[in-house]
Amino acid sequence: MIKFKFLILFLIFNFYSEYIKSQNFKWLKTFGTINELEIIKGVSSVSDSEIVCFFEASQGQILQSDTLQFDSIKFQLNPNSQNFNYIVKLNKNGKVTNAKSIGNIMVNSTCSDEYGNFYIGGTIKNNGSIVDTFQLKKSKGKAIVVKFDKYFNVKWITQLGNDSSSSISKLVYSQKHLYFVGFSKDSTIIDTSKYNFGKFGSSFFGELNESNGNFLWSNYLIINKSLNCLIILDLVSLKNKLFFVGENYRYSNGTKIKSDTFYSGSGFVIKADSFGNYEKRILLKSKSTVINCISTDGNLLYIGGKFIDTLLINSNKISPEYNKGSDAYELFTASISSSLNSRWFFRPLIIEKSVKNTHVNNILKISCSNGYTYFGGQFTSKILIDSNLMIAKNGDLLLLKFDSIGNILWAANGNSLNFSGIRGLDAIAVNSVFVTGYFNDTITFGKFKKSSKGGMDGFITKITDYSITRGKVSPGPYCAGDTILIPYSKFGDFDSANTFYAQLSDENGN
Repeated sequence: MIKFKFLILFLIFNFYSEYIKSQNFKWLKTFGTINELEIIKGVSSVSDSEIVCFFEASQGQILQSDTLQFDSIKFQLNPNSQNFNYIVKLNKNGKVTNAKSIGNIMVNSTCSDEYGNFYIGGTIKNNGSIVDTFQLKKSKGKAIVVKFDKYFNVKWITQLGNDSSSSISKLVYSQKHLYFVGFSKDSTIIDTSKYNFGKFGSSFFGELNESNGNFLWSNYLIINKSLNCLIILDLVSLKNKLFFVGENYRYSNGTKIKSDTFYSGSGFVIKADSFGNYEKRILLKSKSTVINCISTDGNLLYIGGKFIDTLLINSNKISPEYNKGSDAYELFTASISSSLNSRWFFRPLIIEKSVKNTHVNNILKISCSNGYTYFGGQFTSKILIDSNLMIAKNGDLLLLKFDSIGNILWAANGNSLNFSGIRGLDAIAVNSVFVTGYFNDTITFGKFKKSSKGGMDGFITKITDYSITRGKVSPGPYCAGDTILIPYSKFGDFDSANTFYAQLSDENGN
């Protein structure tokens, strides 16, 4: 009789089919005009039946008269228009239930809270910029954060920075905290604090009171002494600490914070206290590493980005998939602990080893939900993920799902005949994932294919993340020939080609 002290059950699901998980795409909606350029920059889902996205028309410049239509809701555009920002609400079937024109600022980031309030952050163009009915003045600061309620009414507007170079690049709402990241040059005012960020500019960050927009605190890590030396691209809050990610530009001189060196070409994860005071860092070093995004499941940290050539993570060396010396970017996803210890690292296999320097594979967005992590990005190469070969046509979109220990559970892609990009990704606990961005010409997700109305259009698609959940299994001991009961529940309809595997092991993994 063979006894195990513990039983560890691994469930591995193979969801790949002819259309690469195409049965999970529930709908695809696109919006645009004949003459202009459009993009859906962000998406937030309060529930499966209440999805809010931010739409930008014409990238800030309307050239000709046109009509922008969100299902039955129409807006007339003309060269004298003061509006090219829109908030759009959709139901679970993708039908537009509300849309509102909200102004003409340049929006870089969006987020929402659990009450359905929606936040946007960016920069105003000039003194003619408006938000809803509010006229804005550059003298109050070009960087701006705005809160809308669930009915799209403006609750507050906060401006900061200077009148020439300041901008908000990232907003993050986490556990009733509203954090911002921005960039500015020269003299910059944030609330009552005055900073001089110099001619090269520096990243700053802080927190706003989500109820009234008042400043709670602001801070920065370093004044850059060379161009793009240390740039913060995202942040997340975990266990009363803040974690920042970003890059040290490959042609910069590098820098130091306290006694820690930040080398040129390295991506970083920085750990700070709850007010942004530096504590420690981990570097991902290559010829050029960019960590674009970070998120948490409440316990661990997950990051995504891109790198060139050999990558070093502490003492671990990761050789390039492309031919050594190439300037082509590889994409990666990874997980680290809150103490900044590396846990796992993933990048696809590259099939075409010799490529032009213009090839850019990249992870841009991340979302954690229900114990899983979802990544969104783009790929321009022929890549292999698990046993699935993906061939990019022209900057295809890539979506990945991982569990907490680094197993890839599914991969999906969106094909475009011309260049496309992901700008929003949000996963919610009811097994739905929403993705937004832009495309030229045509775009295909699974069985859904849409054509643009003219130039670049915005898109939003819904993935129903079908899953099997295992219930509690008795730890044993078990003998050979014993019957093991495995309670499980499933969500969604599975393709007949999908397979289910179970593997038993002892406490040593044998």
